[in-house]
Amino acid sequence: MQSQSLVSGVCPVNTYQKNIMNRRELLFFMIFFCFFTTKSIFAAKLISNKEVLTNLSKVIESTKPTLPKIIDKNTILYDMKPFGLRGLEYFYKLNMAKEALLKIPDIQLILQNMQTNNYCSNKALYWYRDEFISMKWSYFDENDIAIFSVRANPNDCPVLKASGYTTKNASATSNVFLLKDVISQFSVGDIITIGDSKKEYEIVEVKPLKKTGSGNSQTIILMDGVGFEINAEMKVSVVR
Repeated sequence: MQSQSLVSGVCPVNTYQKNIMNRRELLFFMIFFCFFTTKSIFAAKLISNKEVLTNLSKVIESTKPTLPKIIDKNTILYDMKPFGLRGLEYFYKLNMAKEALLKIPDIQLILQNMQTNNYCSNKALYWYRDEFISMKWSYFDENDIAIFSVRANPNDCPVLKASGYTTKNASATSNVFLLKDVISQFSVGDIITIGDSKKEYEIVEVKPLKKTGSGNSQTIILMDGVGFEINAEMKVSVVR
């Protein structure tokens, strides 16, 4: 009997242990399924790779007539191209030889941090971040010799809690608000504050985020009336 147990299951397991293992396996499967489903839903919100390419091509076509463009006394932007499935690459020429440039301490790290910070914080680039479009910056020296490339995507940006600003005045009993200049996306269950008030409110319903050239907007609905009048331009922030 002992040898049979060792062959069939490595070591004997009693019925109680098997039940515990089955429950753990079921719990793991449920967690994995929920995670996978959430990821799939998030991905479904993004436009397709083909649509990304179409939009990037339009950006490139409208920008190329202005190239080459002097960025500063040492840098010229001379070309743009799509890269990968969802990426835009910029090509820069530097007014220095490669050997001299690479002698500058931490030059690649400095340019990486500069471009990543711009990618993550520039309001004009919100569409690229929202649609998970990467950017790549390739540098060449004065003799057209490749030096290095740096790149960024939304994973390189700090996670921001949702915030926005009220668009109009509202009565003390109103619990429906249209917000403008929305950073990140509000979700059901978010706890928010309004203006300078420390009082917290729970979001019970949200409308889809609307993306426009002037910024994102979204309607949120709170659990209770706020109890005081809301004025336009008051900041609404997720606290947890």
